[in-house]
Amino acid sequence: MVTILVLSLLVNIIFILPYIKYYIDKLYRRYFDSPFFTLRDDDSKIILSVLKASLVLRKGKMVQQEYKGLFVDVKAFFEPKRNSYIVNNFYMSYLYVGLSQYALSYNDSSVIDFLKLKADSWIDLKTNKLNYKLTQIDQYPIGILYINMYYVTRENKYKQVADDIFNSFLSIRNSTENNIIKYNSELNKYYVDALGMYIPFLMEYYYLTDNSIAKDIAVENLNEYYKWGVDKETGMPVHGYNIKTGMKIGSANWGRGIGWYFLAKAYCDDLKLIDKSIDVDFPYTQFPSSSEHFDSSVAIMVEIFKQSKCKDRKLSIDFIKTHIRTNGMIDSCSGDTYGFNDYSHAFSESELCNGLFLLLISKFRNQ
Repeated sequence: MVTILVLSLLVNIIFILPYIKYYIDKLYRRYFDSPFFTLRDDDSKIILSVLKASLVLRKGKMVQQEYKGLFVDVKAFFEPKRNSYIVNNFYMSYLYVGLSQYALSYNDSSVIDFLKLKADSWIDLKTNKLNYKLTQIDQYPIGILYINMYYVTRENKYKQVADDIFNSFLSIRNSTENNIIKYNSELNKYYVDALGMYIPFLMEYYYLTDNSIAKDIAVENLNEYYKWGVDKETGMPVHGYNIKTGMKIGSANWGRGIGWYFLAKAYCDDLKLIDKSIDVDFPYTQFPSSSEHFDSSVAIMVEIFKQSKCKDRKLSIDFIKTHIRTNGMIDSCSGDTYGFNDYSHAFSESELCNGLFLLLISKFRNQ
């Protein structure tokens, strides 16, 4: 009898749990999670709520695993979730980018103290280098945390960390063909999201050090992507292209990819790169013009770009208010992609959106 019960439990865990967990989570978020703010709620109250929630986030909330078939799903169920084992992947890195920009812009001592503890925890104090290895391009935004901490504290160790991150980036760049920085070095494909991972860091490093190499790499890669991966009629990027053939690959209207492209451009807008402005009515969906599902990551990235282009533009957070829960978490963020034409169906809360929101209301706010 005990054996039967154990076997039954194992069968349920292996074959049923992976399929029902997503729906249980969805039902919980709908009926038991915190409600959303409304357009009537005060901006300062919402900002404070997002800030407080961001300070207690520890690891990924975003749904990373979707179901692809029984055999694949059973195998994946017992494996680490995608990106969960990577220290400071882009979800977490951009959370700290936003928090550090908020600390810098508003001189918030409590946030500064919190960030000092976090930033120091990732430093080898003997060498003033990161105590973990950067293995993927999407980890490089964390360098902005150290740049901002240097601005805030003027402690040289933070600049030394930024220097070391830049030098490690140079080693990647010098080992690639045509100096193109790919998301995955082993593929002959250029993903648009790579631009949003490293160009913001390169430009912030350039503004800090006046190192023209950082700026040149950013401009070179943006121009290269514009040449091969952007539709000239609309100014919108596709998901990627084949470096060998120049053939465009993937969705022509992947919202987050468009967001990554314009986030990169927001950091070097003064370089006057050729592009077309995003229309005021650009739909903030996972696939603009072909879907209606609001994507908060697209919305905030594009708003950052708009704010960077027009310094006199009055910043409003009305576009995102009704997607922010009263617990301070920004919802409606699309899940990660699994490759060209393999996009997530999941939408959830995300550290990425909390960090980008704080970045928007800090660095790119109306001065």
